[in-house]
Amino acid sequence: MDRKMLLQALLIKADTLYQSGKSAPEIAALAALWEKPTADISDGLLREAMDHHFKHAEYFPKPAHIVESANQIAASRPPCEQIALPETHPADRDPTLALILRRGSQIRKASELSGRPISFREAHERARREVAQGATA
Repeated sequence: MDRKMLLQALLIKADTLYQSGKSAPEIAALAALWEKPTADISDGLLREAMDHHFKHAEYFPKPAHIVESANQIAASRPPCEQIALPETHPADRDPTLALILRRGSQIRKASELSGRPISFREAHERARREVAQGATA
């Protein structure tokens, strides 16, 4: 859902709950005004902050109140929920890197089995050279 449409839907809900009597053009104008102050808040967190406001406040929300609620909600979450992790591992996007990592792991395991273990870096460098030679051959 487009951010402006989400804001309009949330503001219509607020208008209904608080019976503020705002017209459709007023809601649209408010949604446009709310876009900038709430831009750094995810859609899900914005919904949570608005619901928190609906449960605890007796007045029509202002952007500053929602931003403050969103910050409090985010701060109360465990750190593991606050960190955005990459969607994919770099090796998933680069098949050559994936090949180097697999070959490096194979080289390192073979060296350990032979009784002459090598470092990850050395195994990675050998794998990189092998893959590069295989590409030019």
